[in-house]
Amino acid sequence: MTFTLGPDLQQKLGFQTIRPGLMYTDGGSIPRPLRAFDGFSPWGYAPAYILHDWAFAAHYCIVQGTPDPNDVIEYEKIKRFAFEDSAALLAEVMKTLMVDDRVRTNAEAFNLISFGVDSVVARNLWDTKAACDPVSAKDRKLIEDALKQKSLHGFIPGIRSSRKPPLIVHSQAF
Repeated sequence: MTFTLGPDLQQKLGFQTIRPGLMYTDGGSIPRPLRAFDGFSPWGYAPAYILHDWAFAAHYCIVQGTPDPNDVIEYEKIKRFAFEDSAALLAEVMKTLMVDDRVRTNAEAFNLISFGVDSVVARNLWDTKAACDPVSAKDRKLIEDALKQKSLHGFIPGIRSSRKPPLIVHSQAF
């Protein structure tokens, strides 16, 4: 999965695209009571959540001095990120998914999720020295084997699906 940043983030950060490296994610950290409402699935805006989680995961590893050597270029990009950029990234990806009709437009979900990722709570998470949790060698091998076998055809970024084009999204404004 590769995302092309909007012009403002491109200018601020000095690069055009971002591609998350391997990491563990649970999708969106949506509180359980909200998951019953339309637009609040922890996977509803999966590309946005994955890119946002990547910014946090990479940030933690950079702070601890343990970035994954397999993703040096992408870690270098995250070094330029401030907390506000992680929230802007999520908002851009969500907007793009809606504009491209990959998800139903839901202004309420967009506003509440954007508010949540730009909150004091989220900033405190960014500022904490959370543990860097690199993908284990065992899990990396499982992923590599799956890619070789194409057993997850259509679900692994970079593998083309016969049902939909690969997810390469470009930022657009509403």
